Amino acid sequence: MGTIVASIPVKAPGDFTVAFLNMYMREQLTVDVTYIPKHGIDGPQLAIAWNAGDLDRLPGFEGTIATVVGEARDCTLTINGTCDTEPPTLEPLLRQLRSAVESDYAERTRWSVPVARR
Repeated sequence: MGTIVASIPVKAPGDFTVAFLNMYMREQLTVDVTYIPKHGIDGPQLAIAWNAGDLDRLPGFEGTIATVVGEARDCTLTINGTCDTEPPTLEPLLRQLRSAVESDYAERTRWSVPVARR
């Protein structure tokens, strides 16, 4: 078994990113997903798992997806877990997830007006 940790910056808020990926990974990638609510410094996470061959040519995987909040509208998406074999590169998967999140976020906020902070 191999351990893998990989991250990618995302131009969307962390809470939005986790909520979107909860739906996207279930419906588009058919991955087992469990929402893990957390409060305080650590935000919510997703427990994820898939079997070998479920996602293209990736080996079986079990772990989490989490975000670290950056500025007001960005975060870092991190996948962390173990896989059946030597760890593959997950960058193509992370880029796919980032693209889906950013596209959906841009569409949902296209007509929004910034609110002045007091």
